[in-house]
This record gives sequence, C-alpha cells and structure tokens, in this order.
Amino acid sequence: MNVAGNSGETADNLPQRAHAAVVYNPVKVDLVKLRRVVDERERKHAWGPSQWIETTVEDPGESMARQAVADGARLVIACGGDGTVRSVAAGVRGAGVPMGIVPLGTGNLLARNLEIPIDSLDAAVAVAMSGSIRPIDLGTVDYTSTDGRKRSEVFLVMAGVGMDADMIAGTDDDLKSQVGWVAYVSTFVRSVFTGHRIRADYSLDDGDLTHAHARTILVGNCGVLQGGMVLMPGALVSDGKLDLVALRPKGILGWLRLAYAVLVRNTLFERLGVPPARKWSEQFNARMRARREHWAEWAGIDLPTPTDKAEARKRRRRERRADAQTLVHQQARSISVRVQEKPASFQIDGDGIGDVTEFVAQVQPHSLSIRVPF
Repeated sequence: MNVAGNSGETADNLPQRAHAAVVYNPVKVDLVKLRRVVDERERKHAWGPSQWIETTVEDPGESMARQAVADGARLVIACGGDGTVRSVAAGVRGAGVPMGIVPLGTGNLLARNLEIPIDSLDAAVAVAMSGSIRPIDLGTVDYTSTDGRKRSEVFLVMAGVGMDADMIAGTDDDLKSQVGWVAYVSTFVRSVFTGHRIRADYSLDDGDLTHAHARTILVGNCGVLQGGMVLMPGALVSDGKLDLVALRPKGILGWLRLAYAVLVRNTLFERLGVPPARKWSEQFNARMRARREHWAEWAGIDLPTPTDKAEARKRRRRERRADAQTLVHQQARSISVRVQEKPASFQIDGDGIGDVTEFVAQVQPHSLSIRVPF
C-alpha cells in the first residue's frame, strides 16, 4: 500500500507506522460514525492512529492541512464539501503528501470527476487510505472585488461569473442539506426567467480579446456536473489545461439548444462514443478536398484558387455560426476575464465570493496528488 509519493514505500516497512490527518467540517460530518469507520480502516490498512482536526468558519481547512503535514502526516483526508476539499488542497499542494477525499457536501464535484464513492462512507475512506495516487492539476485564480482589492484563491472544479454564481448565492442552505443538489433546480428555473446576461471580454493565453454577451462564463478544471451531466467534454483534471465555457442562450429556443448541447451532444454522445458533428464534418471536408486534389493532379487540371470574395463569404459563415452558438467551449493554460458595465457575482468551487470586476485563472499542472480508486 502506498502511503506517500514514493511508490515502493509501504506502511509495513516504515520505521514506525505512518499516520493520516483527518481534516473535517463539523457541520457536514457525523463524527461518531466517521471515527468508527476510520478506526476500522486504520487497522485493515496498517495505518497508525489518525490525527483529527476540526475546521472553523474562519479557516475551513488550509492552515490545518499545512500544519498536519508539518507534524508528519503522510496523508491528509478532507471530510466535507467542495469548499473543505478546496481549502485542504490549498494547504497540501506542493508538499509531496497525498490527499484523500471523503465527500460529504452537496455537489461533491471533484469526487464525481475522480469516481470517488459519494454514497458510501466506508468505501470513500477505503479509497482515501488505500487507493491509487493520481497527480492532478490545480487552478489558481486572482480576482478583483468591487472595492478594488485583489485576492488569490485555488480551485479544483470551476470558478465563474454570472448565472451560476447567482444560483449559488440564491439557494437556501437548509434546503441543500435536506435534498442535496436538487435544491439548485428551483433557483435555476427562476434564473432562466429573471436572470440577466453579462458583458465581458476574455482572452486565452494572452491572446486577442473576445467579447462575450453571456448568462455565465465558467473556467473549469474538470467537466462533469451533478447527475453525470457533461458541461465540458474532454476536460480532464490532469491534462495541464483549463476549460472555458460561455453559456449564451437567447429566449426559449436558445435554452432548448443549450439543453440539447449539454444533455445530448456533450453527455449522451460522449458516453456512446459518437464523434462531434463538427469534427465529423471537418474530417469529411478534408477527405473530399484531398480526393479533388488527387484527381486534378491525375487529370493535369489546375484547381481554381479561392478568391478574396470566396474567402470572405466563408469567414462570414463561420462568424454567423459562432454567433449562433449557445455554448462556447475553449481550452487554455491561462484565461483572463474582465466584466464590463457593472460587476458580476463570482463563485469558486461552489462558494459564493461576491461581486468582481475581473479575474485571471491559471493552471498548475500536477501540483496535487489525490487518492483515487484503482
């Protein structure tokens, strides 16, 4: 069993039994039950007695995780929601100590993307103490709040401005504790009819600015949402890239197109292995172009060179198709977003941050090690 970053090191051949640190959110955890499960897994996987650390409102886990590593913990387990997981990750990143996740929140999005059990406490603790170690990317985001102060945070799942942040701020915490992520549904429906579009400029890897008029702009490290919905197809937590998504539906037809894009094209077709229509069309056009060039060469015919007008028509067609997109998906290592006209609400991994005027997100490749199922 691996207990640290060294693949040959096991709990049995260490000079003394390694111990884990359990950083837990007391609001989310049934402590008696969690202690019983952890004690059983300690004995089964030859760990020493764990160090138990409770988070606070003022510090949801970052300094606790950092201190646990300094105290010699060979594994830090985050027990709570996405906010607790994010804070613990900030404390252990770059320390060379793996992190386990016991998902006990509403979304549990990182756990879902890593296929960590979310319905069984014992299974989640088992993975945390004996699973495979997988290096993943970490996102950092520098943002400017409405008072002009600049702050920096890390994220593991998604950060974004607009409708998604409004939904998080407008969902009742008591309802979330009772029905889980389903609590967001009523807030989403309300946002569809009462929400507003934001104007923002964004750039990828210091490239040209792109203007967006969207309901929400998200920067993600992974792409699977609650219920298995795929918002960002192909997004991986270890690909060294961030994914940007701008949702731009207009009217009922626009929302229907967006629903098709997410539920059918991104989710259903992705699971069935159906290639995207755009990719298929590009491949077909490339084959036809190669075939025309082959036969023209065989017949000794010079194919006409595209005129400036023809190229302009193609460019306008591409622009019209882009304007009609309800979901724009792009990838980059660094993404800058500046909100125009007025500040927009901002969220990081499901935690409402308040209104911001701009933010810059960057990827830190393989800067965190997570215990995942074999």
